[in-house]
Amino acid sequence: MKRSQYSIIRFVLVAGLLSACSAAVTPTPPPTPPPHPSTPTPLPQPPTASGWPTPPESFLPRPTATLPEASTVAENGVYTNAQYGVTVHYPADWTTEAITDDSQGGLAWFYGSGSLTAILFFTTWGNQPLASAAQQINDSSLSNLKDMEVVSDGLIKLDGGAEAWATVITAKFDDGTPLKAGITTIIGGSNTYSIMVYGSPRSYDEYQDDIAGLTASMQYTGRSLYGIPRSQALVLAGGESTNPRDYDPATSHGGSGDMVFTGLVSFDPQLNLVPELAESWTVTDGAVYTFTLRSNARFHNGRPVTAQDVIYSWERAADPATESDTVLTYLGDIVGVNEMHEGKADHISGLQSIDDHTLQVTIDAPKPYFLMKLTFPTAFVLDKYNVEPRSEWYRTPNGTGPYRLIRWDTFELMLYERNEDYYLGPPAIPYVIVQLFTGDDVRLYESGEIDLAYVGRYDVPRFQDPNEPLHADLRTGVNLCTG
Repeated sequence: MKRSQYSIIRFVLVAGLLSACSAAVTPTPPPTPPPHPSTPTPLPQPPTASGWPTPPESFLPRPTATLPEASTVAENGVYTNAQYGVTVHYPADWTTEAITDDSQGGLAWFYGSGSLTAILFFTTWGNQPLASAAQQINDSSLSNLKDMEVVSDGLIKLDGGAEAWATVITAKFDDGTPLKAGITTIIGGSNTYSIMVYGSPRSYDEYQDDIAGLTASMQYTGRSLYGIPRSQALVLAGGESTNPRDYDPATSHGGSGDMVFTGLVSFDPQLNLVPELAESWTVTDGAVYTFTLRSNARFHNGRPVTAQDVIYSWERAADPATESDTVLTYLGDIVGVNEMHEGKADHISGLQSIDDHTLQVTIDAPKPYFLMKLTFPTAFVLDKYNVEPRSEWYRTPNGTGPYRLIRWDTFELMLYERNEDYYLGPPAIPYVIVQLFTGDDVRLYESGEIDLAYVGRYDVPRFQDPNEPLHADLRTGVNLCTG
């Protein structure tokens, strides 16, 4: 049974792999990936078929990423907020103070000559024309003032060439104190950024050059997260489990690690069966499959993938000690899987390594759907040397997929970096950042904090409405889950 699945999406991870019970979306065209070298990096000498692969000392794990500190304030009269991608130059005799809690939109205060004060803030109204966004910001920011008169209001050009909307007004506070204020607004990504300068009318006019220099210097340079430019990352919202079985392909119930691990075959976005680690295969008498593995397939630490790795992974899944409740469903057609799962055998008799890159699989009867079962995580290939030394191997997995997990901070983030040596070519997007426990997907998408959100059934009518601003972002797909 197929189910419709809805998501709103800005761009799609081009190397994402579909698996049962995970969402399948129809992607918008992704950025063109960088060209893959015509001459691949030389592979280490593969092991012989007679024994286990080269000892792990020859292929050391890659280091965990150290995240750079996000810059907020720089010296020499420059305020920079890398997280929000905004830079402001302020006069030499002014001071600035970063706002540590940005939940209300404030980023920094600036204190100038006379009575002048300025605040840099952002809103999430960047998905509309600049004039409309600026009008909403002005109405919201100036609504408590009395006797307000507009001095100027219109489009200007900033020093960096960006268009901005600048409004200058005179007004009075509730106690009758006069003031003059200016708000300059730009659009950056899905946000707006504004500088509001205010003070007594005398100070505002006397230090007009300072004000003009401050506001004209505002520049949107592109947001970054954890020191990674926002334009270089796909940002998702997610959670995490305390159960290791949810991250082990042999025990996962779907959608686990499909960026990090791969199997012999996979589905493309249209649910066509396509080669993955297996470059090709032949079928004899409907029940004997001979797979040829890709010669350039390797684990993330550079060790070549061999037929023995596939056998190890599938025998581990069938081992009673693993307690996999999916292995019989997805690998049970292979001769010997049931016997090993029942503890009657110590290996799967229907698996044979012909040589390092040739695997023969015998199933109990011809079944046209057998290959499709191999797309499920239970059939993914693991590195024995990564799995067996320690219980928390899944936190630093050595997979074969298009991305490698390089950072996992509990309750904060999971950071993936593209695998430059991925056998199908490196993905177009350098990083995938999964922010953990950050809130409602749709709200985060609307505020520009994430790039993809799944739409719950109660929100579907809203996004199907052609008058909804985010209607154009809606994508529908097929979910293979029948539960």
